[in-house]
Amino acid sequence: MKISKTLQIVLFFAIVICYYVFIGMPSNEKKAYERYVRTYQLKIDNKITNVRTNRGLTILRFDGIAEEVFVESAYNYNLTPSFIGDFVKQGMWAYKSNNSDSLFIGLTKPNRKNLFVIGDRNLNED
Repeated sequence: MKISKTLQIVLFFAIVICYYVFIGMPSNEKKAYERYVRTYQLKIDNKITNVRTNRGLTILRFDGIAEEVFVESAYNYNLTPSFIGDFVKQGMWAYKSNNSDSLFIGLTKPNRKNLFVIGDRNLNED
């Protein structure tokens, strides 16, 4: 039985799509969950050395912490700007106790009073 060229192309793309849906996508979700758990468990009491944003995800680097810290969609509508990725600047200080979703940010170490809840889009929203 001979398979036409068009059918071969369709089967190839069907296999690629099935691979992505059943293998690739679940592994990305697993990585996102692992990043969230690592960030949740981490204790932070350091100066911010680098800030990046990518599609609503804020990626922070700190003095004394080797790995990047991923902060997912944190907003505080009492602040301007309200999105953590726009609010946080290099040189600011951050505090988060381990096993907590509350991240405090300030210009100086004793002035870390601005609260962001990791994963909460509705903090102080009217």
